[in-house]
Amino acid sequence: MCWALDFWYGGTLVNRGEISAGDVFKTFFVLVSTGKVIAEAGSMTTDLAKGSAALASIFAILDRQSQILGSYTAGDDNGGTKLEKMTGSIEIKRVDFAYPGRPETLVLRDFSLEVKAGTSIGLVGKSGCGKSTVISLIQRFYDVDRGSVKVDGVDIRLLDIQWYRKHMALVSQEPVIYSGSIRDNIMLGKLGATENEVVEAARAANAHEFIW
Repeated sequence: MCWALDFWYGGTLVNRGEISAGDVFKTFFVLVSTGKVIAEAGSMTTDLAKGSAALASIFAILDRQSQILGSYTAGDDNGGTKLEKMTGSIEIKRVDFAYPGRPETLVLRDFSLEVKAGTSIGLVGKSGCGKSTVISLIQRFYDVDRGSVKVDGVDIRLLDIQWYRKHMALVSQEPVIYSGSIRDNIMLGKLGATENEVVEAARAANAHEFIW
């Protein structure tokens, strides 16, 4: 119908001498190409709706405030305590813990552990008994449901979380390499590290010789 209207109205204007026949055909081809684009865009409506929903869920995760960050100390603008010196003694005392996704299933019940500074220990047990959970609690990836986790006698919930995590390192069973350069991956361990620090870290990991 648009095409018919174009030719009718265009023909009227040509008869009046206001436009040329070429102008009519230019308008016709514009309508044809525009109509094709609009039709193709209409077929993408479902995909756009799905993409919009997925994007909304991503932003919801990015905007979510972590319950782990900060401190239990009211009014502490620094986010928690920073110890003058950390020796590394760890005390887990009478801890109960269940993962948020399964609150009815206790992974640890009345669990206690003491690790003196400068010593090494091994956690041995069957799969699912809570070995990795203990490590996660020490790193404060989760907060305990009952009891406490202390470092140098201080409850880790009172410590500045960023400062605290800068004083620990985790070597997992399966290494993870993120997309990017080796240098970028090393710098994830210390944001703002100098080039010399990156090189020294690679040497300490016995990786410097085969990094090009």
